Amino acid sequence: MITKITTIAEVEGFAHQLVTEGLNGGFHPDDPFEDYVNAAGKPLYTSEEAAIRNILMEQCFKVCGDDVYEIVGRITFKGTPFESMFDENHEQKYNAFMESVEKGEKEYKPNGVISRSVIEVVKATYN
Repeated sequence: MITKITTIAEVEGFAHQLVTEGLNGGFHPDDPFEDYVNAAGKPLYTSEEAAIRNILMEQCFKVCGDDVYEIVGRITFKGTPFESMFDENHEQKYNAFMESVEKGEKEYKPNGVISRSVIEVVKATYN
């Protein structure tokens, strides 16, 4: 487990660690780790585990500033419909992907790990 982040390489290492813990696609650097739940709605982390990760994410922001979104996102979004988010033609790629999903040509099944705040936004947007 990473204990301190002082370089961009360590930020990237932390992002890879989060992916191995199941945080891909539904992860956002602004969300506290207490908010992450698994597909059954159970917390992904204990209070202590979440507190450690919150401190590490704060360190990521200190190292990268707002670039943390792209640096971490390129790792945590890999293999999801959002992996092109930081590319110039992301909107086209994303729209094509979503059209394929709507037509039933492509299926997207997230792993079920998501932040409670993301769940609220999705419900408010699509319900």
